[in-house]
Amino acid sequence: MVQVLHAKLEQHPRLVDAIAKRGGTEWLENCTNITNAQDKQWEGKGKESAFIRALTEAYTNVVEKSQQATISNPPSPQVQTQPIKVISGGQTGADMGGLQGAKALGLPTGGTAAAGWMTENGVNPNLQEYGLVEGEKGNTTVESYNKRTVENIRNADGTAIFGDINSPGSRFTVQTAQNMGKPVLQVPLDTALNARPTAAQLLRDFVETNHIKVLNVAGNRESKAPGLQAAVAEIVQIGLAYQQNQGKKSYLSDTINTKVTEIPVSHAAVTSQKVQTTKGVAPGINFNSQGNDPLGAVLTSTTVKSKQVGTIEGEYPVSFRDNKAMPVGNYGLETYTQSKPEGQPFLSAEQAFFAYKETLPLGEPRVQLMAEILTARFEQHPKLVEAVTKRGGVKWLENCSYKVSPEGSKANFWEGEGLQSPYIRALAQAYTKVMEKDRVEERSPVEAIEPVLNAPTSNPKQQVGAMERIIERMKANTVQNLQDWYIAAEQLGKGENYLKRIQEVTELYVKENISLENIFPAMEKDLKALEQINEITSLAQRVVKTIGREDVNGIMSVETQKYQIATKAQDKTYLIKDKEDNVLLYVREGKTQVNKINDEMMQDFKFMNFRIDNSLHKVKQDLVER
Repeated sequence: MVQVLHAKLEQHPRLVDAIAKRGGTEWLENCTNITNAQDKQWEGKGKESAFIRALTEAYTNVVEKSQQATISNPPSPQVQTQPIKVISGGQTGADMGGLQGAKALGLPTGGTAAAGWMTENGVNPNLQEYGLVEGEKGNTTVESYNKRTVENIRNADGTAIFGDINSPGSRFTVQTAQNMGKPVLQVPLDTALNARPTAAQLLRDFVETNHIKVLNVAGNRESKAPGLQAAVAEIVQIGLAYQQNQGKKSYLSDTINTKVTEIPVSHAAVTSQKVQTTKGVAPGINFNSQGNDPLGAVLTSTTVKSKQVGTIEGEYPVSFRDNKAMPVGNYGLETYTQSKPEGQPFLSAEQAFFAYKETLPLGEPRVQLMAEILTARFEQHPKLVEAVTKRGGVKWLENCSYKVSPEGSKANFWEGEGLQSPYIRALAQAYTKVMEKDRVEERSPVEAIEPVLNAPTSNPKQQVGAMERIIERMKANTVQNLQDWYIAAEQLGKGENYLKRIQEVTELYVKENISLENIFPAMEKDLKALEQINEITSLAQRVVKTIGREDVNGIMSVETQKYQIATKAQDKTYLIKDKEDNVLLYVREGKTQVNKINDEMMQDFKFMNFRIDNSLHKVKQDLVER
């Protein structure tokens, strides 16, 4: 059955892509096979089903075969390709976010603005700095905007729309693009604001799948969707970061195209490493800015220091979250002589970590933060992913160490061998996450399974090794879920003992592989509660923005037939009471103090938003920009 399914997947590669998009082997093991056959061995859930076990093994073998073909024949770094151009209409919100994100990457920009350079903030001739030209004037304001929209769709290979995809403007854009036979990507507002890495991945997939050379960015204006401009700028920076160095060759191209046996490894850097004899896996190294191996110096968080000491030549900035401003000063092992303005990428992963770490206690929460930062760096510098894959992927990382303290001194929190090092654990999680995401990308297809999985199915020992690799990857994903749980519990206002217990469970799972059977129900309950809170606060914010008032302190409030609502979104503070002044929900600075949400309350807020949409529909058609 394994051989038959292997042949089927090879002959129908779209099936491999479909499985990868659903979650790969982890998704397969959550599936169920039920048939009417008399032989019941094929039935069951996950590994209990002989059919699903066979399908999983066939899938991993096909994935590994494709990976080895890609690694054996990497694309030449010498090929010069034209970077993508980003255009828009220059309106506030999504339009400007697209232009700002592209400009931050050094990509060409342009587009057609509305006649008179009009935006919701008035005339903006400065749009010419982004390469925009003034559009043709219509008989009405709406017609002028429509002419601009048509021009940008016509001059682009595809259009990405961010925001309310059911608005009149979005519908007009989609219809126009369809009439012209141009592809359209629609990213909902919630995804753009609250799931930016996901939105960035959608953008990259859209650009690569449709071979887009000129991308038109459109969507809601800033007054309609506060925060969308910054969100789209970040999404574009992450999603199109791989375009930043098109046609340029970095030192990593040499590293990636060097055979494993030719990789120079310093004896001093690997004296404490385990010797890895598995075929296709290079010996482990020590990650250190001053090491002799360039890849080890790049994979540290302190790449600014690595460049200062001459270990590497390139720079590895990271765009992360809101890219907050950072003053001049010392941050860990790095020194910055110039301040970093808000909105610009961090100069290194270390600088990004220092920007956000103070809000988190030392332990797994900071490991999770570092993993998120390193994930962003891998996504924005895909050559790093290829370099790690060349050396053996996760297995190679497990044989590396992270030691930066002077000889004889006490090791810091992040140091250690393999996965005993919190830093390497974060690095391995980031690498695994990006590999799973990038499975269907042209750059490095089917990389989610480790190199050891290419063993023939006829060798039982190698089959066992393949399954062990899958288990290792699944274990890394489980640790990621535990860390997500900690963040969710913290935002839900759980007590210190509760949070401490999550940390203890995570550490025991990493070190002793304890069973989590009794843990998953509590984890799932907390994550669902947080999702519910996020949804209702978003609905409440829409209500107060539409029909509420803002006081001198920036607090927006409104009293409806059943509820009293007050929000201060910039501080992540939300309060909802009923008519009897009973507090139903209170979130202060992002942390939940009171949560009494029920199904009736959720339906009430959804219905309020539905009524608002219906009431504004005609006004939108007559007055709002298309």
